[in-house]
Amino acid sequence: MSRTRQHDSRQRELQHLKRRIDALQREARELSDRIGSMGADRRCKQYAVVDSLMCTGCGLCERVCPAGAITVTRVAQVDRERCTGCGLCAANCPEHAIGLQGT
Repeated sequence: MSRTRQHDSRQRELQHLKRRIDALQREARELSDRIGSMGADRRCKQYAVVDSLMCTGCGLCERVCPAGAITVTRVAQVDRERCTGCGLCAANCPEHAIGLQGT
């Protein structure tokens, strides 16, 4: 494959990934709005847990978290007080490094 074709292919793949991230961010905002309207008394009794040995620090979980409960420096960190247990981070983690745990 020529360099131009490889470059074009990578550009298309990058554009696809950007569109996917945008869609996930929109979904996260919509879920955040729904969660916010539910009230604190209806929060799940689960929270996200990160396996730090599997986490690569890509930041996708941080971007899709509607509650803003995840920050990524080297690996993802979950603020259990803010986590609503929605599972978006676990569902979108490419390394399967996040799971949900009951309180």
